[in-house]
Amino acid sequence: MDQPRLEDLPAWPTGDPADAARDPEPEPGQAQEPAGADTECAWEKRRTRPHPLSWREGVLSIGLLAFGLTVGLILGQNPAAATPAPASAAAVSAPANITAAIRTAQDATATITATSISGNITRGAGTVIGDDGYIVTADDVVITSGTTIQVTTADGRIADAEYVATDRSSGLTVLRVTDVHLHGFRALAVEPADGSAAAIIGENNTATTTTVASPHQAVESTTGTNGADQWTAAVRLSAPNDDTADGGPVITSSGQLAGIAISGVTTGRPSDPDGKQYAIDPRVAVRALTDIISGGVAEHGYLGLNVTDSGSDTVGAVIVNVAAEGPAATAGLRKGDLIVGINGTRIADGAQLAAQAHLAKPGTTATIAVLRDGMQVTTTLTVGTAN
Repeated sequence: MDQPRLEDLPAWPTGDPADAARDPEPEPGQAQEPAGADTECAWEKRRTRPHPLSWREGVLSIGLLAFGLTVGLILGQNPAAATPAPASAAAVSAPANITAAIRTAQDATATITATSISGNITRGAGTVIGDDGYIVTADDVVITSGTTIQVTTADGRIADAEYVATDRSSGLTVLRVTDVHLHGFRALAVEPADGSAAAIIGENNTATTTTVASPHQAVESTTGTNGADQWTAAVRLSAPNDDTADGGPVITSSGQLAGIAISGVTTGRPSDPDGKQYAIDPRVAVRALTDIISGGVAEHGYLGLNVTDSGSDTVGAVIVNVAAEGPAATAGLRKGDLIVGINGTRIADGAQLAAQAHLAKPGTTATIAVLRDGMQVTTTLTVGTAN
């Protein structure tokens, strides 16, 4: 095996705001101010499936690995395809401040009302991505396919929405509206900087300003896939959790889509504060959306290993279990190996490893750098498919 130096591995990238601006900024006088909270709503809002979370005695189960961090996917007019953004295309005009960014983002936010067959009503926000009517929301806003769904746009239009699919491993549901034209986010943010300004757009276009508290988090979204828990890349915000923002966009001060708000989750780590707002990494949402558009189901990679943080003295993620005959086992990884890099990107802890999760494409090759018996070695594995 090759033995690259640890110092050769670059740090986790923070990204450039110009890589993910929305287009275009609304004309003066056309943008709507953030609406007030819907304090007299007569809807019965029920959350029937809480998001299960646990740290499992400090062990982070990683079934997924993602790479290609500087995602610049732009959804084109063809609903069957999504193409990478050229460098020049990403640098479209972005709002100059958080107020303008909020106004623009509200046009790409929908309020969702879902009525089940039994008459139960759920309500939340949805994030419009692309110009083909696709909306991504949290899966507890729209729970099943047997549901009547209506969306209300920022300018008051009401339209029926079609349930497309749910990606349980990321906790996201995809809807589509064809009766009215929706203009959504077309370019996605790279990772927002720690401490940077952000805003959360909720149902009825309410807006909450906040800051990014931690861009490299992982939340548990489901269990049982290949015998391992599923962890989804997420961003933690400084604002308290708000159920009415569920499924809505989180944006940076430059108007970038920084995540999809999800309610009632924590990492389960004792060191992480309770009751804070989290957002699913937007790259996870786009990966799920493009997979569902093209093939009807979201595919995620599978490594077949469990890790835990290495501790305060060293960086990396320590392997505590390797699934028999899984990709990691086939590649020769074993219990006790300390993962310090993936495809040239430094891994500081288990959360950063999990934060790569949903961008992995099954069947691709990943290069893993590990410390073993005091020596740094590299190996490659073929990413499997999570069932």
